[in-house]
Amino acid sequence: MKGIQPYNWLFYLFFLTFLSCQKQSVEDDQCSDGVWGPGEIGIDCGGICPPCFPETESAFAFAEIRGRVIQFSNYILEKHDDWILRFYNDSIDITVNIGNGDSLGARPLKAQYSRAFFKPTQFNKLANGLCVFKEIDEENQTLSFFFEASFGMDPNGPNYNVLDSLHVRNGDFENIKWSN
Repeated sequence: MKGIQPYNWLFYLFFLTFLSCQKQSVEDDQCSDGVWGPGEIGIDCGGICPPCFPETESAFAFAEIRGRVIQFSNYILEKHDDWILRFYNDSIDITVNIGNGDSLGARPLKAQYSRAFFKPTQFNKLANGLCVFKEIDEENQTLSFFFEASFGMDPNGPNYNVLDSLHVRNGDFENIKWSN
């Protein structure tokens, strides 16, 4: 009966170490690529990557627009009779009326105050949309929710094109502070 020679153990140990290092390298690359990849809870965090909120919960705002996941650092949430959310960057400026109420669950978006501007086109007509409230924190005045919306152009407006529309998908807004 032949046994495994000592140098074979060294080969197996080296091979396993090499594989684990290779896997770690791929995960490290994926966790710092700036893309919301498979197995991640947020962009480069959670799941196979380091946690998104190591000690305290942070606010974040993401939405998929025209096939790209975009993070927004500029947003305003106002609570009146309805909740009005505005989020924007250099080329996108969107305002949505995410409805009223102080309970968790789904609600349709409202057309009043809802509009989108995607340079150079303005979409003044909310075609449809839905919002799901996940958490309402009255103490810290923060709201967490998902939403999707579709906007069209005003038929009476300049440059009207029935085929041109703007879809906001997978809107994920967490711990967004509101003002009254």
